[in-house]
Amino acid sequence: MLETTGNCDGLDFVGPFRSAYGVYIVEIEDYLAAHIPTIAAARDRVSTDWRQPQLDIASDDYYASICGKYIVTIAGKLTATGE
Repeated sequence: MLETTGNCDGLDFVGPFRSAYGVYIVEIEDYLAAHIPTIAAARDRVSTDWRQPQLDIASDDYYASICGKYIVTIAGKLTATGE
């Protein structure tokens, strides 16, 4: 259960938070309210988020086409030490 000691105007604490490492109380030094981004900022982020997977797909396709031109033969089996 999350509890606060005040309204985040000064030396306020929230918690307890449980994790695999224990239980924590967190001091709040600064608080920034959430905001709704502008359309321009959202457009840039959405464009970037869409473009990266497209570039990854194109890159994978390019490397696959190059690999298709060669025959790769691996002799023997490598051990964990690389020998």
